[in-house]
Amino acid sequence: MLSKHLSEILNELEGKLPVYNWKYKNIHLWPVLKTGFLPKNVVPIKNKIPFFVRILLNSGVIMSSLLSIARILLIKPKMMFLNFDEHMFRMNGISVNKYFEGFKKDLKPFHKGADFNFVHSYRKENFSLKTFFNTVHVPMLIKLFSSRSTFKNDLLELNGYDSLKNYFEEKPIANFEGQLSEEEIKNLCIIIDQHLSFWKCVFKYYRPKLVFTCCYYIPQNFAMICAARLYNVPVIEIQHGNQKDYPPYIFFNVPRDGLNTLPNYFATWDTDSYDQIKSWSKDLPSVQPILTGNPWQSIWQSERWILDKYPDFHAIKIKNQNPVILYTLLPEADVLTEQLRLVILQTQDSYDWYIRLHPRQMNDIDRIDSELMSQGITRANLKYASELPLPLLLYQCDLHITSWSSVVIEASQYGKPSIVISEEGQNRYGHLKNVTGGLFDNSELRTAIEDSLSKSDLDTESIEFDTSTIRNIIKKIVA
Repeated sequence: MLSKHLSEILNELEGKLPVYNWKYKNIHLWPVLKTGFLPKNVVPIKNKIPFFVRILLNSGVIMSSLLSIARILLIKPKMMFLNFDEHMFRMNGISVNKYFEGFKKDLKPFHKGADFNFVHSYRKENFSLKTFFNTVHVPMLIKLFSSRSTFKNDLLELNGYDSLKNYFEEKPIANFEGQLSEEEIKNLCIIIDQHLSFWKCVFKYYRPKLVFTCCYYIPQNFAMICAARLYNVPVIEIQHGNQKDYPPYIFFNVPRDGLNTLPNYFATWDTDSYDQIKSWSKDLPSVQPILTGNPWQSIWQSERWILDKYPDFHAIKIKNQNPVILYTLLPEADVLTEQLRLVILQTQDSYDWYIRLHPRQMNDIDRIDSELMSQGITRANLKYASELPLPLLLYQCDLHITSWSSVVIEASQYGKPSIVISEEGQNRYGHLKNVTGGLFDNSELRTAIEDSLSKSDLDTESIEFDTSTIRNIIKKIVA
């Protein structure tokens, strides 16, 4: 991952080129294009559902979406939540969005909201009938009711884009293609324009007072934000991982009147993310960071909620006699480095290893499990580690290891030490008190593990979950 270096380059370009004047149909394109420069890491979804089952599901999607829209127009909840399937936690009858549930719970009496969902898969273990029939499934409705937009080249304003392409040709970055092709830009504009017409209808007839979203930096969300700004509906972007040095959360010299593809508010977990956004948005009336803390962590620290929703919580124990080590994966990285593979092979009897997949890897769990078994890693727990709620694992583990997953932030909030085994991880988290970083060989990694496990009484870096600022925003809107 090249986030820090890439962010520095893109921010340099923001000072040299008229990037904030790049538009299509008056839609500010720089946040869209800036995100497009990120290394592509899309994990293909293997759809194993039989054809006739998909037909039934699609019919159900259409019916549930139309029923949900009818209910929304009748009740008109004050808030709208734009979900992603990958952000849902489903187990033993529970079905909640990990990043929204804390806000829904804490924002009473304004907690009733309409759920709009970008559905990515219908995996059996991820399926909830109740959620399915209480959700507006955006992609299907757009396919049904939005005609394909026609690209109009005369409405595209990209003066100076050739200079950007020349810049990357002169200063290439290893393993990174520095420009979007004209065809890619055209396709992005078509997607945004098509989705924009849908979201304009949503805001015109539904008229929510506030929108919560996550991952604002995808084309579909850019369209939603643009429509929300047209109808003066504030959008809150909920943090869902590390934001430090990540291009979508760093800008330079933004015009005071702002950009219509940026959210109004960024709700952050940690002071690093808050301070970074504050540094470039402090003079912008239309953008504001809010330090809220981690809503998912807050949910699992609320014992009443756990007992109501998950009565078997106290019976779930992963810790036995051996120290528990949690290793969290990223879809961009190899499953295991060679050094870590050797350490796991050498310590399977002395440590209990839990290997947790990224949500976007869950469709590949059987293949990864077979890969680990073929490498001799027979005692590491993959399935349990990937399906249990992360706060439960962090609460009971003794040590966390990763390349550069944002779980480092959450582990520090539980007072648990982390070891980061990549340069990117050191750049992102090396300043945190409970983090050890290095490009270790297997012997050095074993020593780092032993040293980290010997530490006790570590400081927690948790920020209490606080929605008071958002409550005040809601009061002003509703008043």
